[in-house]
Amino acid sequence: MPLAKRLNDELFVLTRSAPADANTWGRKLANAWGSASIAATGCGPVGWNSLYLEAQGMPANVFGYFLVSDIQGFAPFVGGSQGNLCLGGNIGRFVHKVQSSGAGGAFGIEVDLQHLPHYQAVVPGQTLNFQAWFRDANPHSTSNYTDGVSVTFS
Repeated sequence: MPLAKRLNDELFVLTRSAPADANTWGRKLANAWGSASIAATGCGPVGWNSLYLEAQGMPANVFGYFLVSDIQGFAPFVGGSQGNLCLGGNIGRFVHKVQSSGAGGAFGIEVDLQHLPHYQAVVPGQTLNFQAWFRDANPHSTSNYTDGVSVTFS
């Protein structure tokens, strides 16, 4: 279900992943503390460079980072992880913005829409998909993923 914000007659549309019970893009699996999710917020046209990603529901004090792709996909248990990679094609990793989930099990970043990993600057009408990867221990040391979020830029 899309979430749209209007500011100065510009529309910025955020689209959540498919429902958890659907067998489609965005299906998340349990981690050591439940299941993790991602949210995206922002407003205005691409030129305003306004996008904030937040991952929550992760174990406390684990490291992780966000991923980006223009293609949705589905790959279960990638590299021995306990989660589903919901992205396909050319996947960019925000490795220069590695975060800790802290005591609250969450982290977030401001995204520079002019400098995305593996992608040119975002243009109006473009849709990108985001997901977070994080360390996990369920029950042994491994990794996991949030669900995915799709953002269409105005």
